[in-house]
Amino acid sequence: PQVWLLTHGAHLGHHPAHAGSWGLARSARAEASVTVVCIDAPVHLACARSLLAEPEVATLRGVYVCPRLAHAPRVMETTLLAARALHLITGGTGGLGLRAARWLSQRGTCALALASRSGALQRDVAMEWEHIQASATTTFVHRCDTTQAAHVQDAMTAHSFPPTMGVWHAAGVLEDGVLPAQTPGPLRRVYAPKVHGAWTLQQSCARTPLC
Repeated sequence: PQVWLLTHGAHLGHHPAHAGSWGLARSARAEASVTVVCIDAPVHLACARSLLAEPEVATLRGVYVCPRLAHAPRVMETTLLAARALHLITGGTGGLGLRAARWLSQRGTCALALASRSGALQRDVAMEWEHIQASATTTFVHRCDTTQAAHVQDAMTAHSFPPTMGVWHAAGVLEDGVLPAQTPGPLRRVYAPKVHGAWTLQQSCARTPLC
């Protein structure tokens, strides 16, 4: 069977929660050989028959766009990591979050706010933590549930290092399983920190001039 997944506004970042649905669609194509067409457009545009040849299509200012690999121009270092800048990393006390924190500290960022639900370092990240502590970066660890807007706001404002220049979303729950065996419970546990957390961060940072 062919399945259409219709969303609206995902490609503009208005509804990051749609990203999880598009990810499931890609899993369905890869694991279950189900033809799932992802279309981000108003319904009357999505129904155009010319779109059926593409597995993923979005409309951007009236133009149909499809994912393509292309050579990216070299991006020069910016002032993103300037002095007095703070970066918030969700899932910051886990392996992926601390790896990002180490990378940022090596590039001169002034302060890091590491946010996680437990507020405690995982057992297998001692080496990454030692590298961060040896740097000149000031590090804060916050207990923060990214699905709660109040928690995110507290993590962003509970320090004296304005402004927050970057947000890195590494929060997540590992719940491996093939698509046909998935049930609502595991999906809910995975979606909460990753997808709903992304939407909470989007709303919390909407008025913050991130670079």
